[in-house]
Amino acid sequence: MMKFGSLAVAAAGLLLGSALPVAAQTQPPTCPIADDSLATRALGNDVRGEGIQTNIPGLDACDFEDASGTAITVSRQSGAFSSSTANGAAALAAMFLPDLPDSAQAQLAAVSQTGIKIALPGFELSSVTGLGDAAVWVKSNDGDSLLAQRGADAFSFETDDAPDAQAKLTAFARAVLTGP
Repeated sequence: MMKFGSLAVAAAGLLLGSALPVAAQTQPPTCPIADDSLATRALGNDVRGEGIQTNIPGLDACDFEDASGTAITVSRQSGAFSSSTANGAAALAAMFLPDLPDSAQAQLAAVSQTGIKIALPGFELSSVTGLGDAAVWVKSNDGDSLLAQRGADAFSFETDDAPDAQAKLTAFARAVLTGP
């Protein structure tokens, strides 16, 4: 499976950096974010997932993989946004990329504008419409990510860079975000 939480680890572990896989178990834990059936329907091929136990309260994480070896890591941080914190595309990007220099942080406000691409050191960001309350597409040297906010929760969908990565992550995110 794909390495766990590459973008979030790069972002100083804000959401995933402290996640620790649990020692070998006889049965992999089920994913609390999406089941195999939802992932298979969203991605259009047979997908198997397993939960990854973490030591962060409110953080759920899962790895999904298809028969060809394509892997997607999904995480959800419950309560990441409160009524007193900023939210939206710029706040979502800032949450996942907190170690950017001040000059780059100042550019994040533009990510809220549809159709604008922002090039930052090691990242290219653009807002995505129609997913949750806010969503940001992130291309980086480590892979591709779709970050989304639904209510108070933050989601990250990650995979290796591929021509169809954005379509796959968008389809999967749409299925997860419109689910219960």
